[in-house]
Order: sequence, then structure tokens, then C-alpha cells
Amino acid sequence: MRKVKSDPLVVEGQRRVAELRMQMLSLYPFWGYLLAELQLLWAPDLPALAATDGVARVWLNPRWIAHLNRKQLGFVLLHELGHVVQETLERQEVRQRHLWNRATDYAINRQVAQIPVRGGAASSRAWQVPSGDIAGLGECAPLLNPAFDHLPAEGIYAKLLKNPTCEGDGGDAVELTDADGLAVRSHPNHGGGLDIHVPIRGDVEVQQQLRDRASTRLQQAAEAAKELNPGENLPLGVDRWLAGLRKPRLSWQTLIQRYLNDFGASVERSWARPHRRWLAEGWLVPGAVPERDGAVVLAVDTSGSVNPQQLQAIASELGALGDRVGELWVVCADAAVHEVVAPGELAEFLKKCRWKGGGGTDHRPVFEWVREQRLRPELLICCTDLYTQLPERRPGYPVLWLALADSEGRYGPRPGFGEVVVVEGLV
Repeated sequence: MRKVKSDPLVVEGQRRVAELRMQMLSLYPFWGYLLAELQLLWAPDLPALAATDGVARVWLNPRWIAHLNRKQLGFVLLHELGHVVQETLERQEVRQRHLWNRATDYAINRQVAQIPVRGGAASSRAWQVPSGDIAGLGECAPLLNPAFDHLPAEGIYAKLLKNPTCEGDGGDAVELTDADGLAVRSHPNHGGGLDIHVPIRGDVEVQQQLRDRASTRLQQAAEAAKELNPGENLPLGVDRWLAGLRKPRLSWQTLIQRYLNDFGASVERSWARPHRRWLAEGWLVPGAVPERDGAVVLAVDTSGSVNPQQLQAIASELGALGDRVGELWVVCADAAVHEVVAPGELAEFLKKCRWKGGGGTDHRPVFEWVREQRLRPELLICCTDLYTQLPERRPGYPVLWLALADSEGRYGPRPGFGEVVVVEGLV
């Protein structure tokens, strides 16, 4: 915790937070452990109650929190921890930042508001929403809407996206200071009523390290809470998150299906577009018509470390992509782009199944090709063993990495962006 000796409000704020943390460690150990592990910083000029980067840091305004009672301060702290628990900044993908920030605030506020008092009546709540006119602070209006109950942030975002009254970011970005004394520039205020959000520091590798550490902290906090209170139901879906760590991950085929559905590539059937494969056999079968014609790019690693059996297995599963999306591009590359299969040509390409390459691996030419084509794909799928080079900045579109093991069953380091799915059984 960074201490500012010259400000008595900071000293008082530290005392109150320390008391809350001790109470949480006793009654709500998951939250108490997690709060103790994060960097807590103080920002007297912050134009909100709090701010967070969603992985490691939380800022508090000592002037504003001084006007909150204990339950209201606890609500604010748990709201910020909720962003860490739910990995909200990582889940944004290509969604509009302003609306996504509001959607996550709606989801987190509703869940924190429903946390019961430990050992109290079932209807009693542990924390109090800091809403209404607060003496010395003014009007406080956190985002809460019963219409969004039982909806995840993605569902709330979809509803907000259809609301023409939602406006963009308001106000200016804020200069904050991190634990090392370095300047950090926040996002503009998204009108959530409690906080503002701050970008994760560092390049993509550093950002991934911070996310990995955050995941480790979450697991340790959950295990500590379960050890202290074996029958405790962990908050904000942490039970489901932990269960996912112990069970086999979703298959990569399922993950592709989920991504395509999330980003609008659901289909209907039409006789106006016959199925190409059956048509070649002399049968007239209605083909798939995507609801959206956004591009999907499939980048196949044809370097020497990916064997032909792996390539053939992936190709056989991904061949159906041509019927799922309106515009599918296939890019074959190792350390350079060797071949590009244009939309509609995938079936013919797979019949030949001649993969050009065999050298080293570098994905930067793939991302450069996407940029040069002025594509903004709804999804980029990269089939690779992950021993590769990456661009310094994450792209502005979602990336799904299908990780193939090398001859010794190993994978390269996890990329600093996108979702990684291990393709098992193909070595």
C-alpha cells in the first residue's frame, strides 16, 4: 500500500481499509485475501471514488471515500475486486469500450449488492450501494437495473448496444501515478457512477504476465477461502471458474463454434445458395447463409515444427468454416506468407492439401497481411505450436490460438493476447 504522509485523509483511508480487510479475512476470506494481494494506491485528484486496471492495481480517492460509511466503502472495494475476478478488461475483445465498461459495472454491482451478511438473516446484505445524495460528496448513481438481473456482462452489452440513448465516453482522461511513481493515463469516465478504468501497463508480454499473476491470486484466494470455510459458496461465479480449472477445457471445435456465434456468424439455410460440396456430387442441398458477412481469417503455421498429420487433422475440422462465414481467408505462413486462399476456394485447396513452408515461425507477417488487406476480421484463428514472434501491440480484433504440441509434446510461451486452446491428441 503506497502511503502519502502529508495527507491526513490518506492516513485515515488506510486505517479504514485495513479494518475492512481484517473483517473480510475473518468473515469473507476470499475477498480479504484478494484485497491484501492487490496494489492499493491513493489519488486525491481522481474524479471518481476509485479506479482499477482490472489485474493488479486499485486507486482510491481519499477525499471522496471519507464520506462513505463502512458498508458503502466495502461495496466500492468489492466492485473494484469484481473487475479482477471477472477479468472484465480482457473480455472486452472488440466491443465498444464505453458500453462494455457500463455493462460490466451493471453486472458487478448487482452481484456485490446481493452478497449476504455472514451469519445474519437471509435477506440481510453485507454491503450498501453508495447511491443517492451522500453528505459531502453529492449525488452518487452506480449502475443498477433489475432488468439486467441474471444476465452476464455480454448479455447486458447486447442490450445496451440496441439503446440509441447510450452516449460515448464523457470527460477527460486522468493522469494517475502507479506504485513505481510512473504516470498512468486512464480511460475517460464511462459514467458508471463509481470508478474509471485504467489500461494494463506494459507490452503484450508484460500484460500477459500480469494476467497470469491475477489468475494465480484468484486461485489462491479461492483455495484459502475454501480451507477456512469448506461449505462456503464463492462469489461472482468463482466456484464455476475453479471447476473449470479442474475439468478438461472445452474442445477447440466448441471454442470456434462459440466465437462464431458470439460475433454474429450464425447461419440459416437457403436454396438460393446451394451447398457446394453436395452440389459437386449432383445433389441440390440448401447451403448456409451467414447472418453477417464479416471476414474470418485462418492462419495455418506451415513451419518445420508443425507436422503434416497435424495440418491434415486441423484442415479436416476447419473445412466446414467455408459454410459458416460469408468471407473466409486462409493464410499459409511460416516466417513469411507463402499462400493465401481467397473466400470460396477452401474446398479446392483442401483437396490438394499442399502446404507451402517448412522454415521458422513468425506471425508478424500474418498480422501485417491482415493490415495491408485493410481487413478487420471478426476472428483470426491461428493454428501453431506457439514458438513464434508476435507484433508489439495487440490487434483490434479477437484472436483464437489453436496450440499444437511439438514432437516432444511441448508448446511455446503463451501469447500476450487472444485465447489459447490446446489441441490435444495431435503430436
